[in-house]
Amino acid sequence: MKKNEYYEKLKKMAEAGNDDEVINGNEDNGAAKASGESDVHGAATEENDNPSGQGMEQDMPEIDMEGSREYEVLIGVKDMQHFVIRHMYRSFTGWFGVIISAAAVVMLVMGWNVYGNMEKIALLVLSLLFTVVQPVQLLMKAKRQVLSQETFKTPILYNLCRDGIVIRQDEQKVSIMWDDISKFVETRKAFFLYTSPVRAFIFPKNAVGDAAEFSKIVREALKR
Repeated sequence: MKKNEYYEKLKKMAEAGNDDEVINGNEDNGAAKASGESDVHGAATEENDNPSGQGMEQDMPEIDMEGSREYEVLIGVKDMQHFVIRHMYRSFTGWFGVIISAAAVVMLVMGWNVYGNMEKIALLVLSLLFTVVQPVQLLMKAKRQVLSQETFKTPILYNLCRDGIVIRQDEQKVSIMWDDISKFVETRKAFFLYTSPVRAFIFPKNAVGDAAEFSKIVREALKR
């Protein structure tokens, strides 16, 4: 596999955009998607993201790895599920869905003696759609994505260097500059390094060892 093709796979392993695209098990996954807005570890949703890889080779920066810190990351099912669910409930789409379901519950309770059986069933389905049905679907899709795609079966080595991040998997190697990181997010279980509103690299805390040290390294690098 050429370096630019591998770069595309990595991009696809770290993506958060449309929940159907995020976890639909496409083979071109080197990242992970979510739903509605943006928050990975390697997946892409935008059509003009240069899917052909043309021009990637010359744009790939060379980074000095001297003094870098290396982290080995293997994204598991729970890591992907955590990312997807967090993304869903931090996006406008996710919150809007919850509001609709909450409104349906209120209408169901207040109109219990007014509505007929069909109206009650419709409101019940709507109340469960965004609070139970959709989250379960996303969790199942995330599990299927991780278990079905070969990219998730091999650990990825991330070298955090002064100028950027060198990413290696098997014989493939790509690199990104710290300027390419648009947002750094820490949750109870993981770190997300966003390269766009819909794309991020996932670093589970159990894979980085000292979470405080990892956070310090990234935050200091982003300040430069």
